[in-house]
Amino acid sequence: MHHMQWKTKIKQARMALRTLVADALVTAGYVIYCGSLDQPLRDSLLSDWLSRCETANFETVATDNELLELSASQQVLIPNENYSLEEVIGIAELLPELESTDMLFDSTSRHNAALVFSVLFCHGSPQHCTLLIDPDKQAECCIRCILQCASNATNGE
Repeated sequence: MHHMQWKTKIKQARMALRTLVADALVTAGYVIYCGSLDQPLRDSLLSDWLSRCETANFETVATDNELLELSASQQVLIPNENYSLEEVIGIAELLPELESTDMLFDSTSRHNAALVFSVLFCHGSPQHCTLLIDPDKQAECCIRCILQCASNATNGE
């Protein structure tokens, strides 16, 4: 039984390594650019980026010789077929607890929680924080809950 579970985990880890670069690239783009956009535009951009990764359809500024060298050495970016922003950012395990508080009820609120989580817990340049607009201060409760859930998860509760 343990051997089968181990083999399954190894297979999942190998797949994650193959999709790591594309998943990280798409997630970074989402965190940096999509915070202030509405959900339909976010979904459209995400879908476009994932499909461009699969087809390697990126605009490149290069001369003909450089382009030939690039295409010979370039590998197609392969995103995870079940790509999940929440999973890549690391908030997926907190979602059930957040959903039980009735704060996360649609994809917009889940993605906003993932963006807030990335700003709070993913260490990077402070100049690259996600812009989230919350004029009605509705996010304060959710941010407090994310902090509490993350604290509980790290303390083993």
